[in-house]
Amino acid sequence: MEDFKNYLRHHSKSLREGYCWCVRLFLEWLAGFNLDPQQLQLSHFQGYINHLQEEDCKGYKVRLTIAALRNYGHMLVLTGKANEKLAMELYIKSVHKEPFPSLFEWDELEQINQEFSTPGIVGQRNKVVLNLLVYQGLTPEEVINLYPQHFDLKNKTLSVPDTYQGNSRTLILEPHQLPLIGEYNEQIRPRLLFIANKEDDRFFVTTSDNPNGKYLTDNLLSSMKSKYPQIASYAQIRASILYRWYTLYGLEETIRMAGHEYIPQSPTKQRTP
Repeated sequence: MEDFKNYLRHHSKSLREGYCWCVRLFLEWLAGFNLDPQQLQLSHFQGYINHLQEEDCKGYKVRLTIAALRNYGHMLVLTGKANEKLAMELYIKSVHKEPFPSLFEWDELEQINQEFSTPGIVGQRNKVVLNLLVYQGLTPEEVINLYPQHFDLKNKTLSVPDTYQGNSRTLILEPHQLPLIGEYNEQIRPRLLFIANKEDDRFFVTTSDNPNGKYLTDNLLSSMKSKYPQIASYAQIRASILYRWYTLYGLEETIRMAGHEYIPQSPTKQRTP
């Protein structure tokens, strides 16, 4: 527990005590499995949360334990005490009150991307958005904050700007995306601006009077869920993409491509140019 206490040194005393209390109870429960940290899996963390709920623990204790276990897992990764699978699972799925939805196979995601459509020029815009969600693994917030200058079709790159939850980075655009993005920028976007009778510098334009770009991504998710009930959230879609990246490039490159900080101590694979 000393490593964990040191990891929490920047937190308040009351929060440190609460987190340590939760983790101590988790370790007592875990003792029956006779595991060392290198054998821990996300299912053990999630299993303990399920155990608490079966014991009718109060919501506050469950929420505090989830936060404590996320911090404890991250500490294990930072100190090199977690195996790479646990590091990957904690990063991509994390610990939640309910088990994380099943991840999609890559073939499933590609099929959804190819099949999904909504009518008219709004549907053409949505197709570009979905492409960026699937092939570049963007978050809805990142999609909303894109501007035309972030796209470099000549060099086949997308410069993703900083957001509250992600760092800036440059991602490669797939060849089949270039004409889709080019057509949207040159033809569809001006038409949407004309129909909406407004000025909007952002790349993705809505015809709604609602200035909040989240309106666009919320409507898109609702449309996709109505056609594909297996879709639970954008987080599920993105986690599926990050897992694919992990299998191709390793944890370090996956974290960079996702716009997050690299977790030290994790073995890596090199991305093939």
